[in-house]
Amino acid sequence: MAKAKHPQSKTKQSPQKARQTPKKKERGIGLTIVLILIMIHSILTIFAYLRYTNNPQSSLTPWVVTSLFIIGVAKFVAAAALWMWERWGIYLFLACSLAMVAIGLVLTGSLYVAINEIIPVAILAWLMRDRMHDFN
Repeated sequence: MAKAKHPQSKTKQSPQKARQTPKKKERGIGLTIVLILIMIHSILTIFAYLRYTNNPQSSLTPWVVTSLFIIGVAKFVAAAALWMWERWGIYLFLACSLAMVAIGLVLTGSLYVAINEIIPVAILAWLMRDRMHDFN
């Protein structure tokens, strides 16, 4: 018996599985709207918090302005990553939201800041509850 010139792979797929196309990831209108609103929310929240840094005698101003800018950009990037179905976008979004809550509480001392950041996280979590398997 002659050996085959090309060794066969042990993980060869059946013809039926080879013909199947990958499942198209459907974002849906709700998730699309929420991701766009999160991108807008991240930018508007920066400007809202910057209002509290107008006091030139405050020792918080230099690091707060820098932190808000970096977190705002990171939150926008996280929303864009979620748009492209990247799992790391979820973790970055949560970290940015927690950082915004912390900075907002330091600046204002108001719990409305926490509510401002928790509501988008809660809405996004509710919309993505059945789509977690779609993320890379």
